[in-house]
Amino acid sequence: MNEVTFQFVASFFTGCAICGLTLLCPFLRMDKIMIGDIMLLIPGLMSTNAIRDVLIGDTLSGIIRLIAALLLAAALALGFMGAIILFGRFGL
Repeated sequence: MNEVTFQFVASFFTGCAICGLTLLCPFLRMDKIMIGDIMLLIPGLMSTNAIRDVLIGDTLSGIIRLIAALLLAAALALGFMGAIILFGRFGL
C-alpha cells in the first residue's frame, strides 16, 4: 500500500474511532481531539525540507517534495472529512 492510501485509510479509521468515542462519552469534544490528532500527522518536516530545497536551488526536487507533502495532507483531510460525513449522514 502506498503512503497516500495508507494516510487516507488511517485517518478515516481514526476519525471514525473519534466520532464513535465521542458518541459514547458525550463530555469529550470531538473537534478538539481531531485537531490534536491532525496536528501530529501533518507532514510538516517534509514541506519544510521541500521549501529549503527550492531556496537552495534544487527547484525540481523541492517542487516534487512539496507536491508529495500536499498530497499527504490532502489524504489526511479527506480521511477525516469522510468520517465526519459518514457519522453525520447516518445520524450516529
